[in-house]
Amino acid sequence: MTVEQTTQLIQLVLNSVLISLVCGLFLHRLGSRHLALGDRLQMAGQQYAERFEGETELRGERLVSLRKSLRQLQRRHILTHYSVLTVQYGLFFSVASTLLLALRALVNLQWLIPASLALFVMAVVALLMGVGLALVELHSADRSLWEEVQSLLDLSRLEELPRIGLPVRPLGSNRVTRPSQGRSRPTPRARVS
Repeated sequence: MTVEQTTQLIQLVLNSVLISLVCGLFLHRLGSRHLALGDRLQMAGQQYAERFEGETELRGERLVSLRKSLRQLQRRHILTHYSVLTVQYGLFFSVASTLLLALRALVNLQWLIPASLALFVMAVVALLMGVGLALVELHSADRSLWEEVQSLLDLSRLEELPRIGLPVRPLGSNRVTRPSQGRSRPTPRARVS
């Protein structure tokens, strides 16, 4: 291989590695969002089942709004699922592209470079489709984009706080719980009669 071919091969490898890194980071974020939406969907389903289980008559607007929000959460959960799946395919294609380029460095087969470029293009397309699906899901949310981003940031902060021993406020609660630090239980005081 000439110096020019080697330089082009290195550039192609770096491009594939960069797309792999972007896909991995985006996949991590989408995965946490997918899990959070799954938890919200499960909680909403339990709430629906607890409130309206065994009742045959409709409860009016409350029941209709709860069903509507449950369906909307289901659609959003499905969209994030497809988004995660698409980005996973993008990650697979970019890693396969990198491996083909590494194989090209070892074996002098000319068809490996076009195959690697085709996989690279498929990885970029899959990443863009995953981003597009994530944006559609964010658009279909009942809250504004800023509130959605804030809830994601708050969720990630709540996941990190217990590890470092800071007070944690559960979602939807005003109470602050503190992790136990080996304190003994207080002894009950004796009653004075």
